[in-house]
Amino acid sequence: MAATMFGLALTGTYEFARGYAGPGILLAVIAEIGFGVSFARIWLTGRQEKT
Repeated sequence: MAATMFGLALTGTYEFARGYAGPGILLAVIAEIGFGVSFARIWLTGRQEKT
């Protein structure tokens, strides 16, 4: 899930850089990065507790 969120953020940034999306896409990119970091932290924390 975290990789998907980071991929979507990268795609949004690419679309903005190419001019296919307006500045509103940056809000989505920020949210996707936040979700990606959150999912990664939860996954890593849960992974460490099991070992």
